[in-house]
Amino acid sequence: ERAAATRAHDARDVAASAKQQMRLVVGRVLTPLAYLLGEITDAQPRSATLERLQGQALQVVLAAATELVDAADARACFFRLVQGKQRRLELAGYYGRAQPATWMLTAGTELGDAALAILDDDDAQFFPDLAAEAPAGWTDGQHTHRGLVVVPISTDLQQFGLLTVDTMHSDGLSEQDAEVVQLLGELLSAGLNR
Repeated sequence: ERAAATRAHDARDVAASAKQQMRLVVGRVLTPLAYLLGEITDAQPRSATLERLQGQALQVVLAAATELVDAADARACFFRLVQGKQRRLELAGYYGRAQPATWMLTAGTELGDAALAILDDDDAQFFPDLAAEAPAGWTDGQHTHRGLVVVPISTDLQQFGLLTVDTMHSDGLSEQDAEVVQLLGELLSAGLNR
């Protein structure tokens, strides 16, 4: 009984410490983002200041996405929607693993059509193991990632792109991680909607 009581006490201490650590991380991440969203709201439309603040908000979200998910090898990417002759999503920023994403997300290709469909449906997607289930074209010999969260960055009136978080291991992301990335995506959508 004494050993069980000691283990229970130790488990409570570990849980309390983890909770405090999570509060510190969330505060460290969300405080600058909240400040930037306030600055974005006050900035003049279509100004250099607004573009700079939105770029900073994007970098904070990318960094937050990799810090808040429980995976050491996480990489967050933002693919900006480019309208025109051929609709596409192009990499506009990343944070995490050293190498950027190399996906070519162009309409008329299997991968591009799958990515654009996620954006058009405005429905976040979570794939804990891409070897078991993946959007069309997202797995091939060049891309070795295994876990993936894809969040559309859009409002009712405008589409901005996709926020993705991927890991190299199939057990790298959880449902809770996907929810955190979706929340960050909603905050980024608000920041870009100016």
